[in-house]
Amino acid sequence: MKHQQGYYGVGSALRVIGGDNVLTCNLPFRLDTYLGCQHSCNYCYARYLLSFRKLWPEVPKPINVDELRSLFWRAFRRKSNSRVAWLLRKRFPLRLGADTDCFQPIERKFRVTEETLKILNEYIYPFVITTKSDLVAQEPYLNLIVNASGGAVVQFTIVSLDQGVLRFLEPKAPPVERRLDAAARLAEEDVYVQARFSPIIPGVNSDVETVKELFREFRSVGVKDVIGEFLRYRSQIRDWIFEASNGEIDLDKLFVEWGCSVKKDGRPRANFNGYVRVPFSIRMKMYRKYKEIAKSLGLNFYVCCDGSITINEGKNCCGTTNPELVSRYPYFRFCNSAAISTLLPLLKEKKKVTLKDVKKKTFCVDWKSYEKLWKFLKKYVKDLPIHKLVVL
Repeated sequence: MKHQQGYYGVGSALRVIGGDNVLTCNLPFRLDTYLGCQHSCNYCYARYLLSFRKLWPEVPKPINVDELRSLFWRAFRRKSNSRVAWLLRKRFPLRLGADTDCFQPIERKFRVTEETLKILNEYIYPFVITTKSDLVAQEPYLNLIVNASGGAVVQFTIVSLDQGVLRFLEPKAPPVERRLDAAARLAEEDVYVQARFSPIIPGVNSDVETVKELFREFRSVGVKDVIGEFLRYRSQIRDWIFEASNGEIDLDKLFVEWGCSVKKDGRPRANFNGYVRVPFSIRMKMYRKYKEIAKSLGLNFYVCCDGSITINEGKNCCGTTNPELVSRYPYFRFCNSAAISTLLPLLKEKKKVTLKDVKKKTFCVDWKSYEKLWKFLKKYVKDLPIHKLVVL
């Protein structure tokens, strides 16, 4: 399937995301069918990182589907020894749309996501879709998802019902009403639907009463789980949001008001990764409130990669290993269970936990990287019972 527009290589698009994600993420196996995203949300960390590296094209580039098909063929027919091929043969759940939306408007022209879903279904492969688009619930995508041979989960990112807020944060994304309608249509077809309440921005979409209204809407359209995460930002994201809101949303001011430590120039201090974040204790306080709201409505609530080993109660941060899903789609039993979110059962089981114990009891997509990060656990987890860990 050749395209007139230049495409970007599958080797960059299909990957285990690097860095500390092997320690913090339960589903780090990712595929973005486009490089660049027409939604261009002003809080998007992927847009920031790729723009900074001059890798964010004005017109998104599709992957080469022929390359993707060939990669699957080599993994399953030729038994390639690459790490990606190894994960494919295990049918480790693949996340579609981690950095850019697979269902952005340009998909109507190139249809590479449609072809990708066909390949995944051909190989009985499980996948998780993250999107802001209602295109996912239209044909032919609806049929490909409803009849996904390996199993499918669809996550809709919905951060607010307030059109004023969304105009500043997501000016080019489809209206939230269309996303909710799409979620309802998928749920009616018995597709497992989740909502990503991410990012949570202090003083913008964090208020408990508005969150209750949002979660009630989620329940009404058939959402099963909510996945939350507070915003982390650097200067360019701050500037995008400030300019889009005509100065109404000043992230530096809001984050200082929410307890961030302050530098000499009055701006909030970034963490060791260079991002400004709400203090951990305040994030956990708010997450517990949101979790109670979700529980009262019959929803599950999970926190995404946010430094807590307790908030998810030992379950993976996307909830994809829950019994309901695994009973329907056995391949969803796999996750990067060596990650922080899923270490709690092991810590309860043993008085002392070593790296050897973790390697014996859990699965990791990249042990080599994990081993390098093990000695830095204190940086990544604030509520970790560190006395139980033997960090060599």
